[in-house]
Amino acid sequence: MHDTYTILHLTPWTRAGLVCLSAVLALATVAGAHWLHRGARLRFRGAGRAAVHGLVAAGVFWLFLWLNPQVYYLFYWLALAGLPMQLVIAAPPPLNEVLGLLMIDFTADLPPIAQGLLGWTLALQAVWQATRKVPGEPYGGHPSGTVDGKTRR
Repeated sequence: MHDTYTILHLTPWTRAGLVCLSAVLALATVAGAHWLHRGARLRFRGAGRAAVHGLVAAGVFWLFLWLNPQVYYLFYWLALAGLPMQLVIAAPPPLNEVLGLLMIDFTADLPPIAQGLLGWTLALQAVWQATRKVPGEPYGGHPSGTVDGKTRR
């Protein structure tokens, strides 16, 4: 770890709060994505459904990367005396930065690793949701109800 790594300069209670905040943000992001995927699964049928789930996962991940600095700044504002109240949200992250986080560098600091793992979790969730059967839909989500020419019910 680096000497400038922020968590090293916090009290143990503040560190625990930061870890809890990170866990809550990750779980809320995955739960929100699940809710959006569920709506997409019920509204879209056929081959286009996989693309919709991919877009949902990418959009949720991009939104998380864009907005989470403000949430962490609010935590630091509450935990540390003397920080001014301000907006720290900048322009949305560019595509190359978002894709770069998915190429997890385990020698980097913990935040980019955790963000990359969250991105892959959202991607796997999208694949899982895209392949789930919708009640009343033919086997496997395919409109014809066939897989390799065999009808399954």
